[in-house]
Parts: sequence; structure tokens; C-alpha cells
Amino acid sequence: MKLFFKLFSLIIIFLVILSDLYSQTESQKQWLLDFSKQKDAEWRANRQLAESLAIIYKVPIRKEYEDGSIIVLQGFEDGRFIYDATDNLVAARTVSTDKVWPDNFYGFPLSGNDQLLGLWEAGGIPRITHQEYNGRITVRDGASNVTQHATHVAGTMIGRGIDANAKGMSFNGKIDSYDSGNDLSEISAAAAAGLKVSNHSYGTIAGWRWNYFSDNRWAWFGNLAISQVEDYKFGFYDNSSVNWDNFLFNAPNILVVKSAGNDREDTGPAAGVQHWVQDGGWVLSTTTRNPDGGQFGYDCIGDARGIAKNTLALGAVNDIPTGYSGPASVSMSTFSSWGPTDDGRIKPDLVANGVSLYSASNTSDAAYVSLSGTSMSSPNTSGSVGLLLELQELLYGKGLPFRSSTMKGLMIHTADEAGWNPGPDYTFGWGLLNTFKASQLMRLSAEVGGDTLIRQLRINQGSSIQFQVTSNGLEPLKATICWIDPPGTPPPVSLNPPNLMLVNDLDIRITGPGAVTYMPWVLRPSDPSSAAIKSDNFRDNVEQIEILTPTPGVYIVTVNHKGNLTNNFQDFSLIISGIVIQPPASPLLTFPAHDTTGVRIDIPLRWNHASRGMSYQIQIATDSSFSNIVFQKDSIKELNTTAQNLAYITKYYWRVRGKNSGGMGGWSQIRSFTTQLAPPAIPTLVFPTSDQMNLPLTFTFIWNKAENAISYRLQVSNNIIFSSLVLNDSTITDTTRQITGLGDGKRYYWRVNSKNTVATSTYSPPRIFFTRLNPPDSLKVSLLPVQHVSLTWRDRSANESKYFIIRKLTGGNYSIIDSVSTDQVTYTDTTVEYGNAYTYRVFAANSFTISDSSNEASVTIVSVPSEIEVLPKEYSIFQNYPNPFNPTTAIMYGLPVESGVSINIFNILGQEVKSLVNSVQDAGYKTIEWNSTDNAGNPVVSGVYLIKFEFSDIKKPSSAITQVRKMLLVR
Repeated sequence: MKLFFKLFSLIIIFLVILSDLYSQTESQKQWLLDFSKQKDAEWRANRQLAESLAIIYKVPIRKEYEDGSIIVLQGFEDGRFIYDATDNLVAARTVSTDKVWPDNFYGFPLSGNDQLLGLWEAGGIPRITHQEYNGRITVRDGASNVTQHATHVAGTMIGRGIDANAKGMSFNGKIDSYDSGNDLSEISAAAAAGLKVSNHSYGTIAGWRWNYFSDNRWAWFGNLAISQVEDYKFGFYDNSSVNWDNFLFNAPNILVVKSAGNDREDTGPAAGVQHWVQDGGWVLSTTTRNPDGGQFGYDCIGDARGIAKNTLALGAVNDIPTGYSGPASVSMSTFSSWGPTDDGRIKPDLVANGVSLYSASNTSDAAYVSLSGTSMSSPNTSGSVGLLLELQELLYGKGLPFRSSTMKGLMIHTADEAGWNPGPDYTFGWGLLNTFKASQLMRLSAEVGGDTLIRQLRINQGSSIQFQVTSNGLEPLKATICWIDPPGTPPPVSLNPPNLMLVNDLDIRITGPGAVTYMPWVLRPSDPSSAAIKSDNFRDNVEQIEILTPTPGVYIVTVNHKGNLTNNFQDFSLIISGIVIQPPASPLLTFPAHDTTGVRIDIPLRWNHASRGMSYQIQIATDSSFSNIVFQKDSIKELNTTAQNLAYITKYYWRVRGKNSGGMGGWSQIRSFTTQLAPPAIPTLVFPTSDQMNLPLTFTFIWNKAENAISYRLQVSNNIIFSSLVLNDSTITDTTRQITGLGDGKRYYWRVNSKNTVATSTYSPPRIFFTRLNPPDSLKVSLLPVQHVSLTWRDRSANESKYFIIRKLTGGNYSIIDSVSTDQVTYTDTTVEYGNAYTYRVFAANSFTISDSSNEASVTIVSVPSEIEVLPKEYSIFQNYPNPFNPTTAIMYGLPVESGVSINIFNILGQEVKSLVNSVQDAGYKTIEWNSTDNAGNPVVSGVYLIKFEFSDIKKPSSAITQVRKMLLVR
């Protein structure tokens, strides 16, 4: 900030001289107050007449449409009702406003602090309690209708950035808010009180309007007496334009920012379709009329404020999220209105982002919405003007405000080229607003001193102004003049009258080496799509000469005038760039500190703004004499850059110098830094390999040593996203790690990263492995007193889904004979034959793996009588067979004595399904079948069922026993 304030001593010397050229006079203030009273009385009388007639003719006084647009009746003129109609981080990038915000490393501290912006809105005011600007908006005219349009516009101008994407241009600024009714009277009084910028995102309805009567028809606002097919108001300089120019001629310090309108999208109905026209009253018509802007879109700016000479009219382009990168990066919106005015002046003046701007909404204090229109490009610009006003005060003080012609000329001079041809055009105006370039030139002018680059001058009747500048031939030489022209004299109401509205015609010429004279840009309204040429401009109160490749040497800049000047003089502003000035001072390096060690190789190197610096050059070398330069970058606009291709653990030296059109400045002091150790490499996994199966529950992970690694982190997880960790060890200094306690028969994922004092690597690509299932053991087989073999084993796995039973005949090979479900530990083989010897094994399995087999167990089947004579020695129960079954299974049990027997089937919920036995039975082996039906004879569903056995010796009832077995029905 000191760089701004140290200029004040120089400024004070010129304060008295400059005050007349900068500030409005007391007589102008009084004129504005008188003008305000006059226009207030006129507006109120006309508005009252218009409202009375609107009621009689049944036309809207105020209407809000579904898309948020609003129309408001303002007056009655020439037999017609006059209506006003409403016409952000990405937005800031598009016009380079974000570069002048604090902490963006461009050397500017701008936020709109202490800046008051005027906001006039058709039909409403912002939601003043919205979190983006609560407490920073004052409603000045008693308006109370809160609208989305006004809320969004205010947010684009001063939104705080609570939602970062909705940050306004002057995010610390304030707003005085007004309804658009009686705007000329109100703004005149506000200007007399010192207001310096205002926003007007609305305009008079001209040409086509959709759904005016809420009947889904077009209405045409043209005057049939003037033209049956085109609204004469497009481009027409009328008495309202006179009033605005008259106001601005007497308020030289306020810049009125006006949306150009969105009429180019209004095509009207198809040929022969009924629409409304004003013919005495509103009547339906089928006459074919032109779309607004005609076949090619030109001449469709219909509001007097935007047509006025001294306002700043804004068109709308699509956003440029990554910032301007040349004319091709600026694309026109589908709706933005194009010039020329009827007298051929360049309108719009500039363009800014007006498509899908994200900003505050009126639905709640924390609501947001994206809207499009020149209504959005206008606050994008007026909010940016607030930052330029803040900078102007920092540089020159509050007592020396710029004229509006200076601010307007500066913004036009520094605009980015847009459009299909060099120079201005009737679509993009003078180009895309660039707040950063305007700020740069403003700061440079103050640092150079005097009036070298930005001049506020006065030309007297019959005189001329002339001065010399020098070009280095290395960059374009550019000069722009802009003046607040007295109001013109409107022609009679007619279609496209060519009458010139320029009153004081100033001319700029530049004469260069070899007596070559350079002329300003000129457009030809007779061929609006043609490229600009260089000739005598007799239409615009802005003239610009641009010499892209000047010959080095001395140039003479001359400003004179044609004819007689109103009041015998004309104040004007001149902005010039590309001339030889004093080279920049040396910058001060700020980061990193001298001799810092452990610096990242991608560290941003930073320095302070050098007085008069417009860009910078940096050099980095491995020696302090800079004989071995490893990195050099030129034309850096920021106050920082990131070096490339630096090596690790290396000492470097760096320096910076500024550049402007006068050449290179002196080098900064030299600083050094040493880069850090390289980050560690990503480890390469060795064991287990990918998809490795049957790993033991305790084993050792192995990976290769990673370059520059000091330690490692091993993670083992149950899932691929590593959200369920079974091991997370970051203390490993070796390349191995044993793990214990894994579950059997499970799938796991593992990965490793590395770490040193500098950084932590990303993880290695994960690998999958599977642990083996614990095999069953203690397998035993026994011969039942029937032609069956009973198998039992011990379950040692927690994760099997089934068991497979394998069998072989003596001298034969094993084969699978059956399987049982999880947690089963018994099986009955009913397929054996007498006289054979069998050997059995059992192994567990799930969807991932198969266990080793159990121990072997053998049995020989000997012949026995068909009638069982041997009685069981104790109560015994055998696994049902088959199991799983469908639909019938056999259930075998043994009774050592005569017993009471109860056998019942239950479902998994404990509900009885079937009663199989409830009687007294003799001793012996018994078999009963269940056909999977319930007590009512109905088939039961698939699932797990429980068999409950209850036995009791009839002689010893107290000896009763109860046992339960599971079985599985699979239909």
C-alpha cells in the first residue's frame, strides 16, 4: 500500500491545477439539483397519466414473468405506453477482475472498500438481508418489491463470496438502491451528492415482446405510422437520450453503466400468425414484420439510455472460465443487442460476461441462481468500475475523481480484442472489459507521474493540442480520446435517420517517422458487418489510434476539432500506451527467504510490485554470476511464478527485474535456496502375488525398497476401498512385515506407501490374496445296523459355505459323493454295498478357496441279516438322508428300550410345521420319512427346518431326553 500513498506528495503540487479538470463545479451541482426537481415533476405527471390510461385500455402497469423478467409502466408518449423491462467467480475471470483482488499475486489490494455504487432496477429492489451483502445495501426511494433480478444484479456487483462462486466484483462495496421509476431525477440528485457509478440493467421495450397480454402471443411495440415492419426506436436518438446526455454533460464524474438489451433474440411470430400491434388501441394483426435486428441482427439497441453518447453500454458474451486467451476465446451470446445507432455510432461500447452468471437469489437469504442477459454483463462491469474507483482514490486521493470520460476511455483503451476483425465493431463494441489491464495502466500512469499516460485536458475553440512521444518499436503504440459530448438535437421521428448526433467533433492524429499520419478506427453503418478501417471519425465521442508495429522513433500526437465548440471549449480525456517511459525500479524478492533449505522444486517464487513495472523477467541459475541459467521466464504479469525442471538437493540463485515500454529495469537483489530431498518412490509389491490363493493365517509380506524412502505404511483391508482395515502399520523401516490373526478362507487387499522427511508417496496398486480354509479333522466313520455308514468330524473353519465328502474303494481313487451345508458335522452314506471296504475324507470350501482334506477314516461293510437283531445300546439319532432334500427325506433313530417317541418338525422361527410321531414304540432301529408337507398336507417352502426328537423310557419317565437336528429343504 505504501507504493500508492508515496505518490501523494507529487499529486498535491498539481491539486489546484487539476481540480477544475477532475471535479464537477458548484454550478454543475446546482444545475443537477434543479434538473432533478424538473424531471421528478415531469415523470410524476406523465406516470399518473400513463397509469390512468393503462386502467382504461386494460394493459399491464407492472408484470413479472416466469423467467424472472419484469416490465413496469413508466409513461405515455406519442400515443404509446412506455415500459421499462429488465434486460459470479467465472464472470470475474472473464473480465480479469479477479486479478486485482487482494492475495491474487498481481500487486493490487482492491475489494471495492468504501465505494458506493448506485443501482436502479425495473420494478424492484434486492433482498437486502441476503447473506452476500446483508447490511451493505440502502434503499433510497422507499421501493419495497423484492425481485430475483435485482437480488442477482446486486450480488454480481457486491456479493461477499460466502459462496465463493457468487463473489461479486466489488465484494466490499456498498449500494444505494432505487426503483427505475423516476430514475433520471434520482440519479441527478445522487450525482450532485457525489455518486460516481450507477448500474441500469433495464430498458424501454422496443420491437417484439412475448406474452405481453398473458395469452402466449407476441406483441409489437413499433409505430405503424413510421414503419409497418421495423420499430423506429432501435438506434434512434430521442428526447430521452438528450436528457441523459444533458445530465451527464453536467455530472462529469459519474459513469452510467447500461445494459445494451436482449432484443436480438426476439424474432416475433411466423408469417401469418396473429400478434398484437398498437393501432389506436391494441389490435390483432397477421402482417409479417422483421425480427428485432432484422435478418443479420444489427440495429436492435432500443433504449434511449444505451443509445445516449455519454453512457457506457454493455453487451453480453459467454463466460471464459480459464480467462481471455485471444479474440477467438470471446464468443457472442445469442441474445445481446447489436448496434449501430441510427447515426452510425459504436454501440455497445464494451462486452462482458452475461451468460449463466451465478449470484444471489431472492428466495432466501442463502439462495443462489444462474441468470443470463445483458442485465448480468452490466453489473459485472459496474462492480468492476467500483474497484477502479477505489484504485483511483488510492492513487490520487478522494478529492481528484476521474471524469466519466476518463474512466470510460481507460476501459475502452485497455479492452481485450474481440470479434472477427481487428478494431471495434457493432457487435462487441471496443472489446472485452479487462479490469486488470485498466488497473495496470492507471497505476503505471501515477507511478510515471505528471500526465504522461492518462491526461484530462481541455481544448479551446480554434486551438489544438500537440505533444511528442517516443516509441521503442517493440510494442503497439495506442492512443484513445473520449469526451462527454453535449446533448445532440434529435431528428424528427423517422426510421433510421442518419443525422449525426455528435456536437463537438474532436479529432486525434498521430504523425510518425517519415511524416506518416495515422488515423483512428472508423466503422461504416451502411455495411455494419464490415471490418473497421482507419479514417476520419466524425460520429463517435471516442476515437482510438492503434499502431500495431510502430517504427522506433518520435511521434507527434495532435488533438484538434472541427467547427464550433459548444461553450467554446471541450474537456476530454486522453489515454496513451506503448511509449518510452522511465524503466521500472528494482523489485524486492519476498519468498522464499535467502538461503532457505528444503525447498520444493515446484515452489512459487514471489516478489513485490516494482514501481512502473508492467511485466517481469526471472532468472534461476546454479551460480551467483548467472553463467549457468537453468530457468528463465519473460513477460510475467503476476508477482510470482513457479520454476520448472529444477533438480533435487541443489542450490540455486534467482533474481527478478521489471519491464515496461521504456525497457528493462535493474535486477533485484540475488537470493539463493536449496531444494529438498526427492519424494520417495512408490513401493513395488513382491509377496503375496496378485490373486494368490491358500495363504496361511500367519505369513510375511514382502515389497521392494523404494528410492528415497525412510519408512513404509502397510495396510491390509477387507475391501478394495480400504475402509475396513485389519492392519495399518506406519512404523515399518524394513521391506517386510509379518501378519497374524487373519481369518481363514477370506479375501484380503494389501498396499504399501513410502515416506521420508519431504513427502509421502501414493500407495502402490493394491493386490488381492486369499487365506486357506482350516480343514476339518477328527473324522470318524461307523457302520450303522443297516446298510449305511455314519461320518462325523470336527468343524475348524469360521468361513466355509459347505463341506464336500469324498470316498474311495480300497485300491481306487477318491471322488466326491456329496456335500453338506455350512456348520454340518455329520453325514450318512446310504450308497454303500455289502462286502466292500471304503475310505472317506472331508474338506471345507467357500466361494474363494478349498481347504486341505481331513484325516482318512475307513470302514468295511459286512453282511448282516435283513432283519436287525441287534438292539441299540442307547438312544441314537442319525442325520436325515438325503440332506439337502427335495421333497422327501428319511429320518433314522434307535431305541434301546420300549419308549414314548415324539418327533416334530419346526421352521426356523420355532413354529411347528409337522408332527411325524407321537406314540409308544418297541426297542430297535426305526426309520420315518417326511415328504415336506405341513400338518394340513400343504407343501412347505424351501429353507432350514429343525427336527425335534423326544424319547422317554416308559418304565422310567424321568429319563426323557430331547435332541434337535437341522435339515435343508431345497425345492
